[in-house]
Amino acid sequence: MTPTPAVEDEQWIETTYDTTTLYSITVRIRLIDTLCQIEMHGEASIGELITDISQKANLTAPPDHYYLMFDAHELDINDTIRKSGLLNSIGTSVQSYPELRLKVVHQVKESIHLGTHVVLISPEKLVYQEILKIPASPTQKQIMPEILQPLAKQTFKHKSQSSMFLSNLISMPVFTKQVIDELPSIRITISLKQDKFNWNTFLKFLAIDLEIDRNDMFLMSAQEGSTKFEIKFKASISLCKKKMKKIAEKLCVIILPTSRCAQFIAEQKSLGDITEVSKIEAKLHNFFEGKNSIEAETSLTPDDIDAVLTLVQRPAIIDAPSWQYLTEKSREISSCILHAFQMSPIEYVIENLSLVHNEDLYKLYHDCYAHGEEKILFHGTQTSNFDGIFEKNFQNFVGSKRTDSGWYGRGIYFSTSPKYCASYAHSDVNSIVYLICSLVKLGKMYHVTDMSYMGKEMRVDSDSHYVKVTASGHPTNAEHSFFEEFVIKQSNQILPLYIIGLRPVHRFVLWRDPKISDDHNGPLFAQMKQGYNFNIYGSETSAEALAVLECKLNDPKMQCVVVTNGADKGEEFVRQCRNMRSSLPMIVYCSQVGYHKLWATKIGGHPEIQVTGSSNDVFNFINSTFPKTAI
Repeated sequence: MTPTPAVEDEQWIETTYDTTTLYSITVRIRLIDTLCQIEMHGEASIGELITDISQKANLTAPPDHYYLMFDAHELDINDTIRKSGLLNSIGTSVQSYPELRLKVVHQVKESIHLGTHVVLISPEKLVYQEILKIPASPTQKQIMPEILQPLAKQTFKHKSQSSMFLSNLISMPVFTKQVIDELPSIRITISLKQDKFNWNTFLKFLAIDLEIDRNDMFLMSAQEGSTKFEIKFKASISLCKKKMKKIAEKLCVIILPTSRCAQFIAEQKSLGDITEVSKIEAKLHNFFEGKNSIEAETSLTPDDIDAVLTLVQRPAIIDAPSWQYLTEKSREISSCILHAFQMSPIEYVIENLSLVHNEDLYKLYHDCYAHGEEKILFHGTQTSNFDGIFEKNFQNFVGSKRTDSGWYGRGIYFSTSPKYCASYAHSDVNSIVYLICSLVKLGKMYHVTDMSYMGKEMRVDSDSHYVKVTASGHPTNAEHSFFEEFVIKQSNQILPLYIIGLRPVHRFVLWRDPKISDDHNGPLFAQMKQGYNFNIYGSETSAEALAVLECKLNDPKMQCVVVTNGADKGEEFVRQCRNMRSSLPMIVYCSQVGYHKLWATKIGGHPEIQVTGSSNDVFNFINSTFPKTAI
């Protein structure tokens, strides 16, 4: 008979804490730059502390608009003050006080340049569904609003048939200069109203006149009135000077009455009540015989270029409300994605964005039996995996992550982290990485803690597997600094929402200013982003700015320009930056130019630290540091 263990062998230790003792905690409120002292017991939650601070400081926004940062990370609102370590802040220096901050989602709402032109550096863990405005169990109209229906129909009707996607993908605006902007294009004006002729027939005749295949052309944009088209070509044509020279010669022919295009327009005029003069205007842009190939300038492969053209073609007349919706949605996505890469050693810019408009996929998702929590998740991939990805909705991916045999079960792999997804999808240093942002039904989820499911079918009684992993993808039990992987069993648990194309670059601007959220520098930010393909990281604190620099400047090829205000210990910040990289280009943008020039001169070094009160000087400084041809 097995003996009964002695009581002393069962050591049950119950920890109790005194809930009567009050602790005085000092919190800095960043929004109003003031200190607030609160007395609370150690077992109160962080959420309760935030509420009390909001009430005592008479903050106008509700408590759930704020988060508390301490020791360089966001505190969990459900943790107690004791567990969070806040008691360690008592009696420390002002620099070590916890800080109450407005959540990024609300800062973006208040400052139009955030998300559009500036990536706000923040330790906050973003709630993607909140920023993207995706409610729980969304209706079809909430995912694909009626305002986009006419645009979706036009896009599907007029897009190039060489497209690798049968789903409707609606191209969204991006807020930086794109590689394809440098590709040659034809701009054609046709003396017909956009609804008075068949676009596809005209483009077919245009291809005949140019002696190319219709599917080698992409209709990038269209404007109403006398219909105006902008057309670009596949890489096999765009990157070939001989072929582009031939197209340039053929453009002189299509404006003649004998061309197929001109004959088509004349036929439309005879068929309808059309009073415009039958004519065509055609001009070739961005093609010069002596110009170097764009391939050398971008280092993108022809396949990459063709994929981008496929995704960004916009063969439709877009009305103002639709464009406004797409612009705001693009801003939301940019806020989410670029925030995830602020502490990444690899720097990416968003090259293209597309909205997935597929009613059939929504119906499959809506009818899916797997109920429970829904999450915004990401899947990293490359163009080689795009074939049928939406028509079959990831079914080709079941059984592999396309990079290994399925470490945590045979299914479709996702993560909450865009940064992690990009790392396992990244192969060639210059290729574009694509993230597919999806809404996913997790259903009944099983927590995996090891690799016992490697290459095996998923657990029968679960709809998904969940595992915490390291950056290398191995399982971990860490409480902080881990990534999350989700293995999804059925494709109808997935609703693809957006495709994000990320292109690696080797330059960025870091702008340190406690008032970075203010709009006074908005026009300057817009000017820089429209002419260049780099990110502008805005930091409200020196510590966070230095953390980003330390992460990204480990790459000796990485170029950076630092812009800082002179106040808020600007001199100390500049010295710390130069200690990281002595040749770091820096400019102090301030009102007291003479005063700040004194200490800037003392620091010395090369290149010389610039000091100015002119926004034009800041732009010109960045312009001279980052030539437009560099990437």
